[in-house]
Amino acid sequence: MRSIQELTRYGSPSLVSLPYVPARFCALCCLMVFALCMLLGCSGAKQRKEAELTATLRLMRAELGQFTLQHKRRPHHLEELISEGYFKRIPNDPITGRNDSWRLVWGPDASGGSTPGITDVHSSSDQLARNGTPYSSW
Repeated sequence: MRSIQELTRYGSPSLVSLPYVPARFCALCCLMVFALCMLLGCSGAKQRKEAELTATLRLMRAELGQFTLQHKRRPHHLEELISEGYFKRIPNDPITGRNDSWRLVWGPDASGGSTPGITDVHSSSDQLARNGTPYSSW
């Protein structure tokens, strides 16, 4: 391997004339830093979406309970929560990004009627959360 002084004797050294090992090492380090940043960024975004899903589910379940207490029956569709003033619009599922994809859990009407009503809501996403459980089981 030639020294820097030998290289500069005929002009300034170029990247081609420098040894390849440090250049490859530097490129590898850059890729590793980029990958680490991507992992941390994705983890933060996933954590935010999970927190948003938890808050949205808590709110929707509370409003389902309020509807049931005030009307002495369970809602037959989510749009009833809008028409009765509980929501201005159905919240989006933070995981799917849609408000029409909630998985609804049906149960007997609270008044003993024959029409079942909505007892619970879940995300429709089958993706796994950071804790390994599917979002649809939350």
